[in-house]
Amino acid sequence: MKKVSTGIIYRLFKNEDKDTIIRKTNIRTFCQQKSLDYIISQGKMLVDMKSFLNALNPKHYKANKTFPRLRTKISAQHEWNAHHRTKIKHHIIDCICNSGKINIYKHGRTNIINYDQLEKELIETLKQKGKY
Repeated sequence: MKKVSTGIIYRLFKNEDKDTIIRKTNIRTFCQQKSLDYIISQGKMLVDMKSFLNALNPKHYKANKTFPRLRTKISAQHEWNAHHRTKIKHHIIDCICNSGKINIYKHGRTNIINYDQLEKELIETLKQKGKY
């Protein structure tokens, strides 16, 4: 039943992920919605850390997973051109997508592709052509 401030919880998340979307107000709202054990003392919210973590992770997952970078074809082309010396056009992305070597997710009229897989295939294709 150790109670900590929302600022401490925020800093814990910020140390793990610098681009976190968690803010102090999000923590307060989450605690109120989930009816977690908290106390407001002199304008500071103190939250029971154990109940907060159990509400955040009810299945007690311990492994960290990285999510694939999902991009549209145009944004994948812009990202490739921004980070690599060899510039590409969208036609080569279309050829790789049509080959079936990478995952493509259809979202309405937009195709969303796995950029990590595309990057590997682009490097292989450009090495075969002697341009990488």
